[in-house]
Amino acid sequence: MNTPEHFQSGNTSGQKADHVQISATGEYEVKVIASSDLTSGSETIPVNTITVTPTLGSYLGAGSEGSVSPTLTAQSLSTSTENTIISCNTGESLRGYNIEYSIPSDSASEYLNHSAGTYTTTVTYSLYAL
Repeated sequence: MNTPEHFQSGNTSGQKADHVQISATGEYEVKVIASSDLTSGSETIPVNTITVTPTLGSYLGAGSEGSVSPTLTAQSLSTSTENTIISCNTGESLRGYNIEYSIPSDSASEYLNHSAGTYTTTVTYSLYAL
């Protein structure tokens, strides 16, 4: 969030290729949660201003790639609820998912009137067998 355009149109991290890698023998889902709001010193920005968007990444396993059709859902980060971003009814030896972190334009105003700096949180992805 360092240009006027970011505050008008939102901002994105760009796609992080194969950021989440899953190995599963059957149905699974991936959930995401943040440890806290974004913090820099004593200042905070609500973490729910960030949207996590998954897309299908690379097949990284051994052998030939199977056919998968995961359900991929963009979700806002939360500190209290794990949100499902990926669900798949087929396991694979190793599958990557691309992740993009974005601040939609309707959340950009939350970043005004804060000190410049790096605001951080810890994002945890959890894999659940179904």
